[in-house]
Amino acid sequence: MKAELGLGPSFAVAPAVDQELLNSVMCGFYKFAYQARWRENAPPTVPDRITSSVTSTPFPRTSVLTPKPAPALEPALASLELNIMQAYKRQSKAKSGSNLTERERRGLKMLVCLRKELRYNISDKGGDFVVLTQTLDKKLRREHLSDTTIYGRSSDDRSPLYIVGLRTVL
Repeated sequence: MKAELGLGPSFAVAPAVDQELLNSVMCGFYKFAYQARWRENAPPTVPDRITSSVTSTPFPRTSVLTPKPAPALEPALASLELNIMQAYKRQSKAKSGSNLTERERRGLKMLVCLRKELRYNISDKGGDFVVLTQTLDKKLRREHLSDTTIYGRSSDDRSPLYIVGLRTVL
C-alpha cells in the first residue's frame, strides 16, 4: 500500500510515532545541542579559518571532545528536551488515524483492487502521475522499443560465450 501512496501526488504516509522516530528526533536534538554549545564556547573568529583548520587535519581525533556547558543555553536546551519527550509520550498514547479523506481512501482501495489491470507510474518527462491499462502500457512499450533509431542491440550473438567466460574467471 505504501508503494501506491508514494506514487500519488497528494498522498503522504504519516510516520508512526514509535521508538525509532523518537531515537531519530533525539539524535537530531543532541547533535543540535552539541553544535550550539561549541558555538557558544568558541571565541569569535572568522568562520573560514575554523572550517579550514578542521578540514586540514589529516586524521580524525581518537576521542570525541564534549563542549563545556554553556550557562546561557542550558535552561533552553533542557526545556526543549523535556518538551520533546512530553510530546512523544502524548503522541504515542494517542491512536493515530488515517490522514486520508474518505474520498481518497475509497480511491486508494479502488487502485489496489485494480492493481492487476492498471499500471501506475511516474512519467519520465515531467514527473506526472500516470495511470494506464496494462494492455495499453505493453502496446506503447513494444512500439517504443521497436524504434531502431533509439534502441539497438547491445551485444552480438557471442554474448553467451562471454558470460560463460566470466563465470569461469569469477
